[in-house]
Amino acid sequence: MGEEIKAVIPESLLKKKKKKRNEEWELAKKQDLETAKKKKVENRKLIYSRAKQYAKEYEAQEKELIQLKQEAKLKGVFYVDLEAKLLFIIRIRGINAMHPRTRKILQLLRLRQVAFQIFSKTKRNMGYGNQFPTLPCVEIEEGINKRLSRMLDRQWKKSIVVRPPPFLKKLRQKEAAEEVEKSVA
Repeated sequence: MGEEIKAVIPESLLKKKKKKRNEEWELAKKQDLETAKKKKVENRKLIYSRAKQYAKEYEAQEKELIQLKQEAKLKGVFYVDLEAKLLFIIRIRGINAMHPRTRKILQLLRLRQVAFQIFSKTKRNMGYGNQFPTLPCVEIEEGINKRLSRMLDRQWKKSIVVRPPPFLKKLRQKEAAEEVEKSVA
């Protein structure tokens, strides 16, 4: 009563279907391997051409250095290489909503927490994120103090007395002086 009638498929047909399916898979696999080989060859050519280009650039740099040294020798002076710049790097941002690459750079520079600072030497211009190349040290210091004073105030609310940044003190003194002048006049 509750028996269902199943269609019986001969085993020879099943074997034929299986064989056909396997042939299709093998063909697809061969085609994938061929395309992968072609991509690998193209990639190798690209890598080789880039390496050639880099070698030319390095060779040109070496020739230029030799030329500069020779010119200096003819003039009777010494050629001095560029000196390494000293960078002061400070972390003023937390980890939230930060790109993984930026996070990794900070980790490599040993800047794991906010307000960590390091000195670093470099011969080339390096920078990631906000840079202050044209600002004098005083303005940079004021900006950092402003940012850190806000952060400290938020993090440790009443346990740390946060002093206002120096530029704010100067501003308040100017305002007070102006009020005194107005009252006198």
